[in-house]
Amino acid sequence: MKKVYKKLVTCSLAVLALWPATAVKAQTAVDDGQTFYAYRIDQLKKDAQGFSTTPEIGWVTFNTNDTTKVTLLKKIKGYYDMEKVGAGEYLDGKIYTYGYQYDASDYDEAYQSTKYIVYDAETFEPLKTIKRYGERRVSDMTYDYTTNTMYALAEDKATNNRELQITSLNIVNTETGELTRVGGTGELLGINGYGKVVDDNLVTLACDKNGDLYAMSAYRHFYKIDKFTGKATEIGKGHKLAVESFFQSMTFGADGVLYWAQHTAHPY
Repeated sequence: MKKVYKKLVTCSLAVLALWPATAVKAQTAVDDGQTFYAYRIDQLKKDAQGFSTTPEIGWVTFNTNDTTKVTLLKKIKGYYDMEKVGAGEYLDGKIYTYGYQYDASDYDEAYQSTKYIVYDAETFEPLKTIKRYGERRVSDMTYDYTTNTMYALAEDKATNNRELQITSLNIVNTETGELTRVGGTGELLGINGYGKVVDDNLVTLACDKNGDLYAMSAYRHFYKIDKFTGKATEIGKGHKLAVESFFQSMTFGADGVLYWAQHTAHPY
């Protein structure tokens, strides 16, 4: 497969809702790299002695020329069980998001959906908040400028497992956060580390300038998504090792390259 995406995996950049700066500001030269804005939900941060320290969670920006340099724009205070942004997308000065939260009362590592929140893209202050506890979790979002439609990958059933379950394409009502399922992806399969064929699911979603939707699965199979039916057609494989089926994001840069911020235990 011709590699059509770039991974963004560093010790300081973990998992994010991701969108390009060109959606907010004028396009810069390609040689200057691609600048992105994101919400960082975790950080592998260590002190001078090599011990893990408290991560800085919140809104960040970085450039692809050096993804180790991440600028924190607004820090969100809280503890490990704080509410975080699991998926988000920029549109017309606002950031539309779906949140999730670790349930500290559940010893099975439960992660529940929380709220649909619309933020001001300049101040990162919430403009609208709608509760959606116990509803389907959203793993990624993208906006199709050719049809003026906000799309999301959401679980088919409401779950609170750590790992995201089977997802499908949905249309987002940006006023209410209501999700309308377009349709199922069809059977998606991957091969695990033991060589066994297992069920796979989509974890990221992105729309190009032509209005075409693309998605990556947890086992790194690359798909084109029919936005009218939700069906996924495989167009390539990225790697034998799976990423974690957890919140992560990808988006097209102004250079036409698809950038993917992975959630993975291994930098491959």
